[in-house]
Amino acid sequence: MQPVWNRTYRASETAQMGTTRVTEEERLIRYRRLRTAVQLNAGPEAPGRLRELERRLRDELLATRLFVDLEAGHTDDPDRLVIALGQFGPGLDERDVARCLAWLWQEKLRYSLWEAHAILVDQDHVELQGATRGDSHGPYVTMHVVVRRARVPLQRAPLN
Repeated sequence: MQPVWNRTYRASETAQMGTTRVTEEERLIRYRRLRTAVQLNAGPEAPGRLRELERRLRDELLATRLFVDLEAGHTDDPDRLVIALGQFGPGLDERDVARCLAWLWQEKLRYSLWEAHAILVDQDHVELQGATRGDSHGPYVTMHVVVRRARVPLQRAPLN
């Protein structure tokens, strides 16, 4: 998978750092370090608020009309407190889906004080991993969204 965005590094702007190319693994490690740092300095969001965020995530994803068969939920896993799994249309490019997820994260889903995220793109697969915090004394939220290309069923030959 190739990350197209995270808080610190934008692949389009920072293909290389100095003379060393930043790999996908290094970007994920950086994101996970930032996520872990906020987890060590704050507690997770309350379950009632997680249910609200779950509904908000589902509503925002569905509002784009890019996603189908969408399921959203919340967990006790501190690395993925709010989760979503779904499919995107067979005619869509993965990079367009990644840009949509990045926009949703930045404009609709993240809290205002702090955030870090990584978006991973592979053939027929896009993932968003994000962590955010609303204020310096408040809880954190982590999100993990996984979407895959919807398969078009093969058409049967007409019966004669």
